Amino acid sequence: MQKECGMGLRYALQELAESGSPVDLSVTEENYCLQIQQVGGLSDSIIFDLPNHRAGFILDLEIVNRRPKTIYLLDLELQLPWEDPWFQWLPDPGTQNHNARKAQGKNLKRMRMQSPPRYCFPSSDGPEYSRDEVLNHHLAENGKLTQKPMRGVLLAIGGRMPDSLLNGSFLKASLVLRNVQGIAHRGAVTFCVERRNVTTKPGPQNLGLFEPFRASHGSGIADPAHQPQTRVSKGS
Repeated sequence: MQKECGMGLRYALQELAESGSPVDLSVTEENYCLQIQQVGGLSDSIIFDLPNHRAGFILDLEIVNRRPKTIYLLDLELQLPWEDPWFQWLPDPGTQNHNARKAQGKNLKRMRMQSPPRYCFPSSDGPEYSRDEVLNHHLAENGKLTQKPMRGVLLAIGGRMPDSLLNGSFLKASLVLRNVQGIAHRGAVTFCVERRNVTTKPGPQNLGLFEPFRASHGSGIADPAHQPQTRVSKGS
């Protein structure tokens, strides 16, 4: 990962793009002005099995904006060696609690007395994180990066991980942050694979964030258990 911010042609093209000039931004695809640094130990960034043919992702990061200006983000993407149409970043529990408070009305006082919002995975024994430990709400939804370094975890869930990933092995992926000018900032990341003995509960499931995989009439959503197994691309 590049640690020094290029101040030549690459920076000039970024300035032109921000002023509205038509430029070819494809030459600025590399991470020159944004340092994406994976931190923590081997067990701090993991991909692990969840119930109902799911996988959980935990990525421990530090991100440093080396530009003199704030970077405004358009989207955040984790590029895996396989296609995962069910991948999604865990939503902000602070936003969920705000919407719930609006709906509760008379119970507002009681809800304020509840514990602070926490990010959690769809599993009774899954890890939980306090909101101030997580970067999702800073990066995944129209985020911005000032010159102050950001340190925390990114949390996500996806479809079933390939059977070829063995417990204790390592998975290489790429984290991509795109700004509003279309410039992609990339960082190589590595996950430790944790295969866990999980079961899939039989019977009906509700479609939603934590159980979106059950096929429903007319929904177009398929259960990964009934799909061909994905394979890790060579060289990953």
